[in-house]
Amino acid sequence: MDFVMCKVIDGGAKKRLPAIFPGLKALKLSQIDLDDENSVSCFFDIIMSFQNLETLEITACEAIDTHVMTPTLCSLFCSAETYNTMGLLHLRSVVFKYVEGSVNDEHLVKYLLACSPSLKKIVIHPQFPVVVYGKKVMLAEKLFKFHRASPVVDFDIY
Repeated sequence: MDFVMCKVIDGGAKKRLPAIFPGLKALKLSQIDLDDENSVSCFFDIIMSFQNLETLEITACEAIDTHVMTPTLCSLFCSAETYNTMGLLHLRSVVFKYVEGSVNDEHLVKYLLACSPSLKKIVIHPQFPVVVYGKKVMLAEKLFKFHRASPVVDFDIY
């Protein structure tokens, strides 16, 4: 699913999407604006509607400037209510591309780690080049501190 041509409107349906494809095991979502409340809400609805999803690839869209997480976005990612209402995911593998290391990116990874007890691997391709070694190390240090529902998660940061 490519979000580049999608316009997620405010005030859309507040109900969870139906599980149209219960057998779907892999999903690739691209050009998601993680600084937009409607896009993030839609993202959650999508991954929760596919109960048997095991492989998820997320490509964030390029940030125009540095954003600060709004309180609404923070509550979508971080609240105990989110974890309780969303339930556990069956993800085994997550690839996250174009990570800029923003607060939103960190909270999305934190959420996926906390709600995925079967998770084996997270691959992260940062927005910044590998030569920016200090930023890569700082991102890795933050990610390793997050709680994990799965005790066997491996991180690959390229």
